Amino acid sequence: MKAHDARGPEPAPPAPGAGASSEPAAQAPAPTNRLAIAALVTGILGLGILAVAFAVTALVQTRRRHERGKALAIGALTVSTAWLAALALALIFVLGGKDDRATPDPVAQGGEPRASTLNTGDCFTGFLAGVTRVFVRKASCTQPHSGEIGARVTLPPTPYPGDAALTTTAVGQCRNRDALLFEEGRGNEFKIYVDRPDRQAWEHGDHDVVCVLRYPQDMADILQKQPKYFSDLIPGDCVRIWDGGGNEAIVDCDEKHEVQVYAIIKFHRETYPTSKQMMASCTERAIRVFGTDPPDVLERFTRPRNDQWLMGQRLVFCLVAARHGSLTHSVMPG
Repeated sequence: MKAHDARGPEPAPPAPGAGASSEPAAQAPAPTNRLAIAALVTGILGLGILAVAFAVTALVQTRRRHERGKALAIGALTVSTAWLAALALALIFVLGGKDDRATPDPVAQGGEPRASTLNTGDCFTGFLAGVTRVFVRKASCTQPHSGEIGARVTLPPTPYPGDAALTTTAVGQCRNRDALLFEEGRGNEFKIYVDRPDRQAWEHGDHDVVCVLRYPQDMADILQKQPKYFSDLIPGDCVRIWDGGGNEAIVDCDEKHEVQVYAIIKFHRETYPTSKQMMASCTERAIRVFGTDPPDVLERFTRPRNDQWLMGQRLVFCLVAARHGSLTHSVMPG
């Protein structure tokens, strides 16, 4: 008999392709959450609300799915917060600026309206002057009054020159516009005040100046009936003696008078018209007023000088006068 082999059977050889190592196989890396990527991109582009929505959803999904992208989502939230903060500051700046511009100047103070609410030639009572604004109350020029509005001027749109320089310029412009009164020696009858814009109003486009002519206090009670200034005349007014000085003595047309105003023509052209052109305009108006059968009067007209024309005084007054002696009644039809 053969001897028994105590070593037992030989182990079977390993199967082909089987590894000899017992370590587990390496796992694939977790994917990056797509919404986290989208959140970062939209956050950088400034689409704040959309980026925040993507980022919050990405944070939830990365926790549940064990995906990467949490840092991207947090970065998107940070960028979006910065964008939203910048937008909020911009809105505050813009809205704050609009509020400043929308703040109107007071239209009245101490019960008196702004001088800018009156027209050139309007008379006024009451007087309240602030640093830049003047407040007065319109009154009849045939009743006691304290002064009148001399002119309105629009200054060039330059950078704000400062309070003192602007006041000096405004007063100078008012003197130029009311030069006729100074030429007549009436400059001592009033003091010029100006209703002008302050820095804020100037920078927001208000460059208008109103020239306020205020009489001395002791004259207010004796100004019962002042002659009409040019701008106050109307067709039909009868003038005792026309001197063209700017203030004409109006009388009842049944009293003796030199001329009667039958038309007032406002020229808008920059170029100073010739006498022939002005007379032709008055003749055309005469035909409208009197028809083809005019009264036995002499037709005349009066006009501003060339320098006054350049300063904006462009009213031409069409007048009728008696051929002999004075007029004693109105020649206007009806």
